[in-house]
Amino acid sequence: LLLNIYLVGVAQKGITGILVSSLVGAAVLLAGNVFLLGRELSLRFSKNKLQNLLSFGLPLVPGAFGLIVLSISDRYFLKYFADSHEVGLYALGYKISMIMGILVRAFQVAWPPVLFSIEKDHDAQSTYSRVLTYFLFVSLGLFVILGTFSKELVRLLSTAEYFDAYKVVPIVLMAYMFYGVYYAVSVGINLKNKTKYIPPIVGGAAIINLMLNYLMIPAYGMMGAAVATVLSYMLMAIGIYYVSNRLYPIRYEYARIAKLFLLGVFIVVLGNILPLPGRMLSISAKVGMVILFPILLYLIGFFEQEELKVASRMVRRWPAVFRK
Repeated sequence: LLLNIYLVGVAQKGITGILVSSLVGAAVLLAGNVFLLGRELSLRFSKNKLQNLLSFGLPLVPGAFGLIVLSISDRYFLKYFADSHEVGLYALGYKISMIMGILVRAFQVAWPPVLFSIEKDHDAQSTYSRVLTYFLFVSLGLFVILGTFSKELVRLLSTAEYFDAYKVVPIVLMAYMFYGVYYAVSVGINLKNKTKYIPPIVGGAAIINLMLNYLMIPAYGMMGAAVATVLSYMLMAIGIYYVSNRLYPIRYEYARIAKLFLLGVFIVVLGNILPLPGRMLSISAKVGMVILFPILLYLIGFFEQEELKVASRMVRRWPAVFRK
């Protein structure tokens, strides 16, 4: 951050300054890790471990290329079939939706160590199931907040000519959410070391994404790009779920997930189409809708008794935490 401020803001190095800052930051991180962990490391070659690492890791490389196609191809199609203003609108909507991307990225980093560490627990399958439910609870909560207030966020961050960017925000948020689901349900592929299935699943989603972009963007512009993106990520999540569950069956909490999903989508749609005169009245109504989300979940029986007890204990502890 400090190097970005200096190289870009003071030294006027532009994009070069950003790249140099990233490189130096990564080098410092590597040096710090080596310093802290050096005493635990030793130089030793293991053919078996190398084979295991390559069999698990190599299929992830073409999968990563497929993810790149999924994440950036829509911009190229928009630039070709639409105009730079449409690209700018879409980019702004995408930037706001990146808040969901940060959540997914955090989950992507934190989930694998937990996934492998509890593999032999007697209730591992139940835990894997709950992780998907709780991830969707958090991500759909964020979806409700950002999706409901998409108009206000775009107005806050841009000028009048870019206000239409709000239209793509809920759709791109949903795409990021399905990206997180893709990681949450890939349990069987990871535990059984069957990452060879990832390239055809991600590659297939990437090809479908290219086809949808080609078909939808000329007719619907940035909305077509957003819909193509969410459909592609949804199909990728469904594909990885189908294969993983055949390798390692898990009974996910489908009823609870359906309640979460349907209620979250309903609130966001209502918040974007409900005609309310006056900005303050509109904001007040949307705040009420966001507050209603957990209340309605409680009323329709989403929360289990043990979860409510845990939440109650946490609430009772808050005053003590603040006093400390």
